[in-house]
This record gives sequence, C-alpha cells and structure tokens, in this order.
Amino acid sequence: MPEKKMLTQAEFAVIVRAHQTLQAGRAGGQRANLAFHDLRGLDMTRANLSDADFTGCDLQRVRAVQTKLARTLLFGTDLRVATLHHADLTRADLRGGCLRGADLSDATLVDADMREGVLAWHDGSNGVQAVEYKHQNAEVSAVNAQRADFSSAKMSGAMVVQTDFADAVLRNADLTGAILDPDALEAPELRSVELPKADPDIADRLGEILASHRNWAEGNKAAGERANLSGADLRGRNMQGSNLAAALMTSIILKDVDLSNSILAMANLSRADMRAADLSEADMRGTNLERATLNGAVMTGCNLGPLRSSGSGGRVWRCVLSHARLCRTDLRNAKLTEADLRGADLIGANLAEASFNGAKLKGACLDGANMDAARISAK
Repeated sequence: MPEKKMLTQAEFAVIVRAHQTLQAGRAGGQRANLAFHDLRGLDMTRANLSDADFTGCDLQRVRAVQTKLARTLLFGTDLRVATLHHADLTRADLRGGCLRGADLSDATLVDADMREGVLAWHDGSNGVQAVEYKHQNAEVSAVNAQRADFSSAKMSGAMVVQTDFADAVLRNADLTGAILDPDALEAPELRSVELPKADPDIADRLGEILASHRNWAEGNKAAGERANLSGADLRGRNMQGSNLAAALMTSIILKDVDLSNSILAMANLSRADMRAADLSEADMRGTNLERATLNGAVMTGCNLGPLRSSGSGGRVWRCVLSHARLCRTDLRNAKLTEADLRGADLIGANLAEASFNGAKLKGACLDGANMDAARISAK
C-alpha cells in the first residue's frame, strides 16, 4: 500500500474550492483527486465533493454533514466513525469501504455500490514498478443508518451487523450474501430487500442428511449421498463430531455452531458465516474457506493443513483461507501448513504456537495478533 499523504484542513480547503469551482462550471476549477490521502478528522461539512476521487483514502472520523458526495469514488476508503449525517452519496462507489461505527442517519445512498472491491496501486519500491492488489469486503457494522435511503443500493457480500436501520428505506436494495444479524431480518425496513433465502427443509432434516452423508463419506455410496447444505441456516446447532468431509456448504450460516472434533476435510465452506463457531480439534485439511467469516471462532488445535492423496499421483489439496475474516479468532496450536491466507484478516487473532510453515500470507493483516511461539516460514 502506498504511503498516504496527509493534508491539513487549510490545504484541503484549497482543493475543495477548486473542485467546487469546477462543479459550478466556472473557469479555473479542478477535480479533487485525493486518492490515497490521509484526511483523518477533517471537516467537510456542506462541501460539494460530488465526482471527487477518494480511492483508498483514510477518512476516519471525518465530519461530512450535509456534504454532497454523489457519484464520488470512495473505493476502498476507511470511513470508520465518520459523521455522514444528511450526506448525499447517490451512486457513490463505496466498494470495499469500511463504514464501521459511522453515522449515516438521514443520508442518501440511492444506487450506491457497497460490494466487495479490489484495490489496486503501483508499488515502485526497490526500483521495481509493479501493480499490487488488495481484496476488501465492504463493512457496514455498528452503523447508525436511521432514516437513510438505500434504495437500489448494492450491498451483496457486505458485513452488516449491529446496524440500526430504523425507518430506513431499503427498497430494491441487494443484500444477497451479506452477513446480517438475525434480529435485523425481522425489521419491517427489510421486507422489500433482496435477501438470501435459507431452505427450512435442510434444518428440519439435518439429522437424516448428516447420517446419509456419513455413509457416503465412508464409502457406502449405496446407503447415502453427499450433503449439500449450501445456504442453510444452522446457527446455534450442536454438530459436534460430525463427518462432513467433502460436503457442499457454500454461504452456509454456522454462527455459534459446535463443530468441535468434526471432520470437514475437503468441504466447500466458501463465504460461510462461522462467527463464534467452535471448530476446536476439527479436521479441516484441504477445506475451501475462501471469503468465509470466522470472527471470534474457536479453532484451537484445528488441522488446516494440506490433504495428500494416497495414490501414485501424489495429488495435494491445500486449505484455502484467502480473504477470510479471522478477527479475534482463537487459532492456538492450529496447523496452517501450506494454507492460502492471502488477503486474510487476522486482526487480534490468537496464533500462539500455530504452524504457518509454507503458508501464503501476502496481503494478510496480522495487526494485534498474538504470535507467541508461532512457526512461520511463509511464501
């Protein structure tokens, strides 16, 4: 990530005036190009910054009350705890942005794009010019969105938890694949929203499905079949010791589930919601956890290493955790040998005595992680 240029309030005001001159169609104006700047804490109240470029900016704690930000590029920006009360963000590009703790009350976000984004920049360090990429999921957690207008906004795949949507307008908003608090699903404001739909039949038949899959996984194909639990809502279930090897479980909700001592080798758990799940001592060799959310999960002693075939071909399946969320996850003594952790979020994770030998960690965030006695020989 390039070093961000910090601006004072006075320097920012000069840029705003030139941009507003351009917006007014007067001579001498210039578009505000503030990509990869550090603007933390600045006051943008009532400024007209529509069509400006804030790509990759640090906008933490900015004050943007009644600010015009229509069609503005806010791609990959950090807007944590920003005040955007009554701001106009119509058609703004907020892909990959973080709005955790922001005030969006009475804001207009019609047609705003708040999906996952891939932030790109040129890295000229060591005299080599190269393009670097960083995948970022949009986050709208702990946001005050009272009376905000999200009509036709694109929020698929975003993290939307502990957000207050009281009296908000979410008409035609797309929240498919988003992680939502269960209480939020009952809110009247979400009745016209496009939401992921869980199949209730799967939850009702879970015992039967697990028994059938166990037979299939143990080679008794005639007495069972491979489980497809994709999209199911199984939060809070006790599934301790289950055999779900090679099961299809994409976008499944397993929040607070007990899967300790389970076999999940080769399972497809991409984009799964596994917050606060108990996966201690689970066999997860070769499992696909791409873009899964495992914040606060217990994964002590979990085996996330490679699965090697016993045949002559010597095929190897490695665990995929690329762009997964593992904030505050307990991974003590876990095996992550040769795992793909590129772009993973491991902020505050407990990685004491975990093994990362041969793991891919490029772009992974380890801020605040406990690395005591961790074994790392990463690629």
